[in-house]
Amino acid sequence: MLDVNRSLHLHIDELPHDQLQRFLVCYAREHPEMPYCQGMNYLAGYVLLKSHMHPSAYAIFSYAMERHFVQIFANNFAGMRLKLYLFERLLAIFHPDLSDHFKREMITPECYAVGWVI
Repeated sequence: MLDVNRSLHLHIDELPHDQLQRFLVCYAREHPEMPYCQGMNYLAGYVLLKSHMHPSAYAIFSYAMERHFVQIFANNFAGMRLKLYLFERLLAIFHPDLSDHFKREMITPECYAVGWVI
């Protein structure tokens, strides 16, 4: 979980990294089928910040992961890759000029759309 130290650095006073790390370690231990993946730190961090470190934050994060994000993070980001592929295809259909420009410049959806999916 090396990326925890880079997480939400603008909120370091409100969300110490050691608390975020412990939160994520607890989740990983409780859900061995879903190992920690890069990006979970931002989701967990925002839940902790918005809940003001309320004890229910863990339940909220767990529910969000199980209901919405497991399919994105699981199997080496298979769900994320599918969504980015669909985005790329839709961009080509609805905005072909922009799609062609991105292709010429070698700008893939991974460069700009990951945050939208999460």
